[in-house]
Amino acid sequence: MKALLLSGWIFIVYAAWGQVRPFPSVDRGLLWKISGRGISEDCYVFGTMHVMDEEDFLFPRQLDSIIRQADRVVMELGEMPDPFKTLQLLTLKEGSFFDYFTKKETSELIKWAKQTLHLEEASFRSLVDHLKPFAVVQMITQLAFQGNIASYELTIERIVKEENRTCLGLETVEEQIGFFDQLSNDAQKLMVLDAIANSNELKEEMDTLQTLYLRENIDSLYMHIQEQEATGSFPQEIFLDQRNTKWIEILRPLLQSNQGVFIAVGAGHLGGPKGILRKIEELGYTMTPIQLQSFR
Repeated sequence: MKALLLSGWIFIVYAAWGQVRPFPSVDRGLLWKISGRGISEDCYVFGTMHVMDEEDFLFPRQLDSIIRQADRVVMELGEMPDPFKTLQLLTLKEGSFFDYFTKKETSELIKWAKQTLHLEEASFRSLVDHLKPFAVVQMITQLAFQGNIASYELTIERIVKEENRTCLGLETVEEQIGFFDQLSNDAQKLMVLDAIANSNELKEEMDTLQTLYLRENIDSLYMHIQEQEATGSFPQEIFLDQRNTKWIEILRPLLQSNQGVFIAVGAGHLGGPKGILRKIEELGYTMTPIQLQSFR
């Protein structure tokens, strides 16, 4: 699972308000300033990486200052969810995690757990028996991080709390986990089997994603994720396109509110022909990239 190469071709799309940035774009930036259409206060959209190695974490003072000066801060989730509530949402209402798998596949899982987690069969069964497949994939993904980790969402939430304010959420944790519940049982099973089959390469893949992220080319990042997930079990229409469309309807009135707005979503949502960047441009706004590396 990856949740998040400029090609030799581009095309131009015209919206009712004017020209939309071509895809792929030569412009780079995780932070984009939004202007035009009467915006009087500073508005920004920022692409995050939900979890990354602490030593590669890029969070300049100017970014901190921009967040503190914003009237409204918007993230995918308004606040980090309660761990107990999240565990409940990740727990099966009935049946067992192992019901998704054949006897042969279950044997592969138990073998992997013994080799990788150093858990005997009884302990592994006790640990995951009532969990949804996505929860187990999350556990496998976390194994890829061997040192200290950092989170943009947690850092932004801390800054907002220091300013005695709250974040606006674009969706709830129930909705986020619900996207995985929409997948068929076979798709959820493959999600787990793919994760354990590629667990040895997962750290290398996470390093690749971090490298692309730090280069600040959101279209390259989008294209890499799209390429990696082309044969996977994560439908782009559900996990990216539909959410982007819904989020824009929430963001539209905020951008017209004459307030300074700071929007932070996963960087995989910014790039691509249906990404947040181009959807904001389709509303008639101008997007100007501000490279974080330039004001470290």
